[in-house]
Amino acid sequence: MKDVNELIDKYFRGETTREEEKQLRKYFTEETPTGDLAEIAPIFTYFSEEESVTEFLKELRVEKTVVKRNISKRIPFLKIASMAACLLLGVLLLNKIVSIDRMSSENCVWVNGEKITSIAMVRKYAETSFENVKSEENMLEQQLRLMGE
Repeated sequence: MKDVNELIDKYFRGETTREEEKQLRKYFTEETPTGDLAEIAPIFTYFSEEESVTEFLKELRVEKTVVKRNISKRIPFLKIASMAACLLLGVLLLNKIVSIDRMSSENCVWVNGEKITSIAMVRKYAETSFENVKSEENMLEQQLRLMGE
């Protein structure tokens, strides 16, 4: 017990060797300390579990490298597939824009939901529209005259 107390004092001063620290870990894992030593025990039991934790971490690293290898094989395929999808999307959008430009360059008029491309028909509809506006104007003038009388 006295030897353990000396080792603990030496440990907290930072003067222990690796072998002495192993002795402390062994002591705290094999025996149940009492009193002041019970308060310090978790420090050494934690370090005794260090080996199992490092083994677990090594296993994780091995699994992580395996996953990286699988992902690295998929990346070129994903790059090629995404470039092909972008190219296809670009071609489709360009085709749509060109077809819209063709439609807008064609002379046409929409009357009552009907597309009219004949210039003669467009003139006829325009003349009838202007005549309707003139007749309504005349009607307003007549009503104003009647009110003024």
